[in-house]
Amino acid sequence: SIRCASQMVTVEAGESVASQMSLLTGAVVVSDNVDTALSLLQRLDVTNLDTSVVGTQSATFTVEDSAGNSNFTECDVRVEDTVEPSIQCSGVVVKLEAGVDVKTELDTLKATVDVSDAVDSESTLLSTLEVTGIDTLSVSTQKATFTINDQSGNKKSVRCDVEVVDETLPLISCRRGTTVILEAAVSIEDQMDILKTAVSVSDTVDNVATLLQSVMVTDLDVSTVGTKTATFTVEDRSGNSNVTQCDVNVVDTTKPSIECSDAAVTIEAAVSIEDQ
Repeated sequence: SIRCASQMVTVEAGESVASQMSLLTGAVVVSDNVDTALSLLQRLDVTNLDTSVVGTQSATFTVEDSAGNSNFTECDVRVEDTVEPSIQCSGVVVKLEAGVDVKTELDTLKATVDVSDAVDSESTLLSTLEVTGIDTLSVSTQKATFTINDQSGNKKSVRCDVEVVDETLPLISCRRGTTVILEAAVSIEDQMDILKTAVSVSDTVDNVATLLQSVMVTDLDVSTVGTKTATFTVEDRSGNSNVTQCDVNVVDTTKPSIECSDAAVTIEAAVSIEDQ
């Protein structure tokens, strides 16, 4: 005879039925008028149990005595997943653009890891992926933490390299309503602080002060007065550059120089100054 034991047996998801028979024998109580319970359990067979599916299942337990007589019953078996999923670095170092939100780049970051689980599929695991520890404002190769969860709540993490790069051009534009005034015949280098007020600059990584230090001005002739169109170039620390053209007004507000020479001038009396 065979009947279900009073206590439900729990087996591990993803493990074969054969490898867990020592647990499954506890699900039934067997007896025979000739064979011992131990000899009967050695010939126990369990079918209709899918260990790839988590939950309570009704499995078929069949026992056979030494004379070939068999009997079966159906008992509930609980399948649980208590094993952490597997996650490891794939060897692919993903590049992220500086300044991005990591959460919007998860599809790209999935290439960084290989994942597997006894129950859940790769796509299911990757849908739970969380990536932390990346400073996207720091252009460098960084160690990020990649974490996955299976549907049974088991969690596993690994640290992998991610490269943050800056390939975005800085922005530069002329300040609206601002026309810079420069002094004629004074070098551009000596008037750079004034010229920098002609433009607005920004970047995903570098601050305004850093960008303004890189500003160069070309195509500007300060030897003549008038409104000129000058080229302003800005470059960030990653070597990305951008240009704009702004008007600059070159004026002459410097008094001319006059002084007495060393020679004494002699003029004729009673002759007009204009004539001499």
